[in-house]
Amino acid sequence: DAPNPARGCPAAELVPARLRAKVRGWRERRHPDSIEKRHRKGVADRRVEFTPDRDGMAWIAAYLPADTALAIWNRTTAIARGLQGPDEPRTLPQRKADVLANQLLTHRISTPEEDARTGIATAFTTEPGKVPTPRTEVLVTVPVFALLGLTDEPAVLDGYGPIPASMARKLLAGGAESFHRVLVDPRDGTPLEIWRTSYRLTKAMKNALQLRDGRCTFPGCNNNSLDNETDHLKAWQYGGTTGMSNLAQLCPKHHHLKHNSRWTPTPATKNEPPGWTSPTGRHYQAEPPD
Repeated sequence: DAPNPARGCPAAELVPARLRAKVRGWRERRHPDSIEKRHRKGVADRRVEFTPDRDGMAWIAAYLPADTALAIWNRTTAIARGLQGPDEPRTLPQRKADVLANQLLTHRISTPEEDARTGIATAFTTEPGKVPTPRTEVLVTVPVFALLGLTDEPAVLDGYGPIPASMARKLLAGGAESFHRVLVDPRDGTPLEIWRTSYRLTKAMKNALQLRDGRCTFPGCNNNSLDNETDHLKAWQYGGTTGMSNLAQLCPKHHHLKHNSRWTPTPATKNEPPGWTSPTGRHYQAEPPD
């Protein structure tokens, strides 16, 4: 039996991508070899690969530690979104590809010896063989005993899944520019509601919502939290409150769908995202983060 059946979702109700994510999380927590040991081997195997394709195109793939890869993805996405404008003809995927190529090809990456000779240090300079701790925005949930180094229980990197406790400690020690304090209800530890006093969320409340939902809450969608938009399940103008039980994350596509179709969310709670009901009446249960 599942150790947490109340928070589970039957496998038959999950789309393949969500089922794979659930299985991966289960594997990481129960693998006979610790995630720390497997991560060390994975880091030793890091690499970049080039694969020619048709029509004058090719693929570049990088096998990297999850925190580094996710930070690159988030930063590339943020820069690409910043280029959006009325006169911008490129799609978001096209802008992402152009941003990545531009960053690699137009910035000189020097060595410490070159910097000593020229007296000019570039922003990319670091100790040979080491990569700077990511400083772009990432969200990581760390069990307190793992944070203190008392256990090796995996942490959860938003947009990815389970990561070694050592990676989480490295992110917090070397790359975290801020910690977000969340005011919680002392009875159950959930973020306090702000009800009808404000339409806009506080930064702490937005982060708590990202951690509760983990991704876009629409059935089968895996869109990263940092790309998503906050939605009042019951509209503010119709009496909806600004509280965790009336909020959910939606990617732009499914946010638009909610307001322009008969897909309807079912109530959320302080601890669980909403479920959804399709136009045909089929109900999809809430899927808590992995």
